[in-house]
Amino acid sequence: LRHKKEVSIVSMSSEKRSHVIEMSVCFAAGSALAIMVPRLWQRLRRRKCIGYTCDTLPAHPQKILENWWIEKQARGEKSSRALVLATCDQDGGATARYILPHCIDSKGCFVFGTNANSQKIVQLKKNARCEMVWSDLQQNRQVRIRGKAFIPGNQAPASRAVFDMLPESCRLGLTFLEQGKPYSDSEHNQALARFETESSFEKTPQYPSNYTAIIVQPESYEFYIGGHLGYVNDRFLYVLDDNDSSSNDGKDIIITDKPLTFKAPIRLQG
Repeated sequence: LRHKKEVSIVSMSSEKRSHVIEMSVCFAAGSALAIMVPRLWQRLRRRKCIGYTCDTLPAHPQKILENWWIEKQARGEKSSRALVLATCDQDGGATARYILPHCIDSKGCFVFGTNANSQKIVQLKKNARCEMVWSDLQQNRQVRIRGKAFIPGNQAPASRAVFDMLPESCRLGLTFLEQGKPYSDSEHNQALARFETESSFEKTPQYPSNYTAIIVQPESYEFYIGGHLGYVNDRFLYVLDDNDSSSNDGKDIIITDKPLTFKAPIRLQG
């Protein structure tokens, strides 16, 4: 068959033979481009996204996370600060859910609020260790934050301060909802009607008795920047300094004016 094809090409006119050669060259060039272009794009993309080395990283990992929050928000993405909070206990196993931190206090702790009877509170009371994950898929970025949670309770100034940070509509809903409690469709409709009725009144929502803040003190940050075809990505780990691992009493959002200190970052294999 190969001999027949060679004979048929030889027997072609010079014009047809030139056309076949041009088509072959175009096909070979197209195949080469199909391989080279994605690789070139990946290289250009990495040059744009990656400029970190252990020597140039900031001393505090919070600065990187906050800059990435700002960049994600600048693209118009909603909930740019949203984190996945993972908790665990021996009875219920692992549970993960999105949360929105209300602030990062002056020490570097993440502060947010929830119903005092929610599943995360139940689990954190049994096991204060937790992990939060932030991601930016468009930029191939991920941050893992491991730490310990402290629950100051309903009467603590921290809890009231977090509640006051919420929009009025959120505060109103929290005055009569019990997060995670089973209820019927009719009760759900009643809650909706109550919200519509009470939101029409111009009055400040009362502080509920079942609300509390959660303060997570980070013990490590792990930054991951992907995009490499062979997984040779940038990955850096910050670990809390041994001299700054004192317990947090959780009584106030601003526990101390001194920020947490971390050891120099180390690079991990992707």
